[in-house]
Amino acid sequence: MSVDIGKFPRFVEFSANREFCVKNLRRLVLDFYLRNCTIRNIDVLEKRVSIGVIDKISKNLLYPSQLIEEILETFRLDIKYYLRLVDSFKSRYNPFRLEKRLRIYLHKLSRIAPVFDYKRARSNIGSLLRLLRNFNFYPQLSTQIACIIYATDIKSKNNVKLIQLNIRTISGCSGYAFHKIRNKLNIDKLLKN
Repeated sequence: MSVDIGKFPRFVEFSANREFCVKNLRRLVLDFYLRNCTIRNIDVLEKRVSIGVIDKISKNLLYPSQLIEEILETFRLDIKYYLRLVDSFKSRYNPFRLEKRLRIYLHKLSRIAPVFDYKRARSNIGSLLRLLRNFNFYPQLSTQIACIIYATDIKSKNNVKLIQLNIRTISGCSGYAFHKIRNKLNIDKLLKN
């Protein structure tokens, strides 16, 4: 079967322009969204992203609002299914399996929301688990993921940090648990050193 190329319109090749590559555009939009706009659990699970937020991102990044809306909607659905997956994980503490599970869930989250350095976050897993063993304190998986993302973001070179509410929302962690582990382990003091 032969295809007549004349029937199809010629498309402009955007892959040479690294700024417009879909993967880079998705990263750019999500990075701006999670660093400058707050999201709540209700927004992620039930509502669509508001038009005001889409317009704000569109004006700042100078990209069409339809494209940004599509990126944010797929992000919302991916996070919704990711949170269901994390909630389904309930098991006993096993230090050998926990590190592997943390790495797997963190990798999934870095693919859904590429706003933190995954390589640095992987190295932070070991540090967090050592701290938890020293304090004999073992919070839920989602709380540990939120602390790892928080520590990774604090040490990043980016001037604008992720909003803590957004970190907690995308990892499925409660505010009480997140601040309890931060205060109990003195994470802020350790990160300043």
